[in-house]
Amino acid sequence: MNKWHTAIWTEQFPGGLSAQSLLLVAPRGSGATDFARTLAKAGLCATPETNGLPCDICEDCRWFDAGSHPDFRLVDVATAADAKADPDAAVADDTAPTEKAKRVRPIIPIDRIRALEDLMHLASHRGRARIVVIDHAHAMNTAAANALLKMLEEPPAGAQFILLTSQPARLLPTIRSRCLRLTLPGPSRDEAIEVLASSEGGRAALALDQTGGSPGMVAELGERFWAVREMLMPVLSQRDPDWISVAGRTTDLELPPLLHLLQTWCFDLLSSRLTGAVRYHTDLGREAAAVSRRIDPLDLCRYDSRLRAARRLIDHPLNARLFAEDLLLDYAQVTAS
Repeated sequence: MNKWHTAIWTEQFPGGLSAQSLLLVAPRGSGATDFARTLAKAGLCATPETNGLPCDICEDCRWFDAGSHPDFRLVDVATAADAKADPDAAVADDTAPTEKAKRVRPIIPIDRIRALEDLMHLASHRGRARIVVIDHAHAMNTAAANALLKMLEEPPAGAQFILLTSQPARLLPTIRSRCLRLTLPGPSRDEAIEVLASSEGGRAALALDQTGGSPGMVAELGERFWAVREMLMPVLSQRDPDWISVAGRTTDLELPPLLHLLQTWCFDLLSSRLTGAVRYHTDLGREAAAVSRRIDPLDLCRYDSRLRAARRLIDHPLNARLFAEDLLLDYAQVTAS
């Protein structure tokens, strides 16, 4: 459990989990999953500490840490293996014929919820609670949400549910109404940078800015993002406007990091023009101000809409190189106006 959640634990859970159904609402990457797992582990611990935390030494804690506790289930979004059973969960990526893996939309299919029925209908193996953590609960499809709702309406004795979400509005109102809601805070900027310092070094603050202040999402950027940023930002910021050299390297551009880069830079240009501040590329504030001064804000808004539409197509079969070139050509035209 992260230290920025210690206060809320002390306030809300000194005696462990008491609610039968708990909805934890927290920003992405803020450590809510660790909090929920600690809460579940404490509920299964044979000898919890006086502050409600698990002891970490009993047999139950060791089983939990090994992922083999018989009274615990963790439900998360579908994996590539689930896509075979649920054809609506995956879309083949024909742009990379040598890549066998399929991209999977983040959903929780109904079979993930139905798999909980065995746990619900059996007595506890250890004589304590049976606990289910559903991460990214908003990703349940309609069938899965309705199946969970039935369990929440008629919960078996001794069963407890912990739902995590960063988008509570996407959950069924009937599910929300049957859960005790608790909002978890995110870390302060200094706390987040301290966490990232070991993995990101001197770019920890910039990495945090790239994710909007969520340290847990920094790992999702990956080294490919930083490589794309190093290649493109000199051109996008006009420090080195050599579009010819970039045109010859578009095969090196992967669409997810490219789109993230363009969307965050476009946001910074608009923000710099309207407020004088940038949010994401904080090391390029002066460059953003210089570029934004000569661009029509309406053109930037149109380009931002183009990027949003491109984001929706990212999992569709397409020619990645031509798509990247098209996005960069549009940017060049906007900045040349």
